[in-house]
Formats: sequence, structure tokens, C-alpha cells
Amino acid sequence: MASKLTTSAELERIHLRFLKVPDNKKLSDILAKLLPNILCIYFESDFANLAVENLKENAKFKALEEITSHLMMKTTNSKGEVKIPFAKLIDILHGDAYLSFSNQHVKTHGKNRIFDFVFAQYGHMPLDIDQDV
Repeated sequence: MASKLTTSAELERIHLRFLKVPDNKKLSDILAKLLPNILCIYFESDFANLAVENLKENAKFKALEEITSHLMMKTTNSKGEVKIPFAKLIDILHGDAYLSFSNQHVKTHGKNRIFDFVFAQYGHMPLDIDQDV
């Protein structure tokens, strides 16, 4: 069975929806459902043979980068108010799509994007005073 491929037009529609999100709580709810799926797009089969020098010209890659950059900016600027689904993002790195993906440059870039979101949220988590450091 062939896996579904996301088009650049679909990514542009998704991005437009994110632009209209009214507050950080609503954005957190949406990210809980959609962020793992968005980041998994980096590991779709049409990126497997894409040469590094062609990434910036690829419409789908550009649209994906615009969405992830915008969401990263909103997450970072929220100072911890926008919550991301940690466990789901880490699970991506254990999934077949990631583990079997052959384009090392895109694979590393996608992994770095996942960690960008994790660390943006982690940096604003309150420390528990009773917890050993």
C-alpha cells in the first residue's frame, strides 16, 4: 500500500489556518493534534531522493519550512504558553518512517526540527523545587 504524500497546496492551506488561531490555548490544542503529522512530512517518500541543492527550490519543502518556522516562532515567543506534544514528537524518532528514511540530509533536518520544538517548550518548563537537580 502506497503511503499518502502531502502536496504543497495542502501545506499552504494548513499554514493559512494557523495564521488565524486567536490564542495560545487554541494553538496548543491544534498542535497536539497536527504538529506530529506536520513534522512527519519531512520523512515522506518524495523527499527520499531529493538532492540537497534542490531542497530550497522544492515547493513542498519550502511550504513545510514556512509552516514549521512560523509555528516555531509562535512557540518560542509564547514563553511556554504554547504547549507541544512532547511524547508524540519523540515517538516520531522511533517510527518506521523516520528509521527507514534514506535521505540523511533531510532526515537530520527533520530530526533537528523536532528537537527545536521540544527544546523551545522545555526551556520554559517550571522547575520543581522538591526535585533533585
